[in-house]
Amino acid sequence: MATRAGGSTVLPVRIRTPSVVDVALAVAAATALIASGVGTASAGRVTLVVVLAVAAATPLACRRQAPIATLFLVSAGLIACIAVFSPYWAAIGVAMVALYTVSVEGDRRRSLLVGAITGIAIVSAIALLQATGNVPEGATRLLLVLGALVVGDTVRSRGALRQAVAERAAQRQREREQAALLRLEEERLRIARELHDSVAHALVGINVRAGVAAHLDPDREGAAALTEIQHASAQALNELRATLDLLREPAAEAPVRPAQDLSALPELFAQAQANGLDAQLELDADGATITSSIAQAAYRIVQESLTNVLRHAHATKAHARIRVQDGCLEIDVTDNGRGGSPSDAGHGLTGMTERAHALGGQIAAGPADNGGWHVTASLPLAAKR
Repeated sequence: MATRAGGSTVLPVRIRTPSVVDVALAVAAATALIASGVGTASAGRVTLVVVLAVAAATPLACRRQAPIATLFLVSAGLIACIAVFSPYWAAIGVAMVALYTVSVEGDRRRSLLVGAITGIAIVSAIALLQATGNVPEGATRLLLVLGALVVGDTVRSRGALRQAVAERAAQRQREREQAALLRLEEERLRIARELHDSVAHALVGINVRAGVAAHLDPDREGAAALTEIQHASAQALNELRATLDLLREPAAEAPVRPAQDLSALPELFAQAQANGLDAQLELDADGATITSSIAQAAYRIVQESLTNVLRHAHATKAHARIRVQDGCLEIDVTDNGRGGSPSDAGHGLTGMTERAHALGGQIAAGPADNGGWHVTASLPLAAKR
């Protein structure tokens, strides 16, 4: 890379050098033209024949770099050769090479138009200069030059088709890789969700019950063990939170098919009561058609709300009301704790929001008017799975 004075950068110019094949082709074309003219030219014109033949054939060495320019230069040189020493068939052969190159390398419409006009001009020049009126020869020469265009266009079309097929195959491969990455991200989020919903909930229960038991009877023989359990479960919760930070992808879509549904809510509240929380459930959904995805998401929202009550709210009471109203499953969970801020809920509030939005619903969480914490959610019963 070159640099000018003053710091500006000048990119190097890359010039595509002629290939050995094209140089050999130009030499062969010049040889054929010379051979056609030397036998009939006088001794004084041999040098002119060689010069014109070389001038007409030399552009073929750069036929791939500038096919249109090569065609014009070759055509002009061939017409000059025809006018001086009449290399009719050799000229047709050289013209076919130039026309084939234009058809293969250039733009299809422009190349075919320019090539056809040029080829007809060369054949017409031969007919005029030969002045024999041999129609079959003229027709044969015209077919040859036009045939070179057709063959070149066929080769170009097949090359373009192969390239298109290769590009489509590469695109399908990229799509498969993207789909695999998407499935991996979804699986990571599902694992994070289930870890949070099941393991975290259980650890919170263990932590709360161990703390309550140790507080109620500090002189009990197993108090030290209970305190150790409390500390160990708290440490496990912190480690689980760190693991979830690694697993979660914020832009990923929330899963909407966890394991439990509304029928598992009584057991969930029984566990909360066993953990020392006065938890009450009011479920009024009889007769309503509730899809599994709605029921399962509702369970997870209520479960997460109770987990947050046990872990963050320092509450003694919690009440959950679930009912069908105006085509939606309405969820309302309140407690009498100290309230708090949405950041206290961590991944839990994010998870509840993702579940509700994934089903076309809405959710809100925040301090209640009379103290404590209040979670409300509305899930349309017509939500898609």
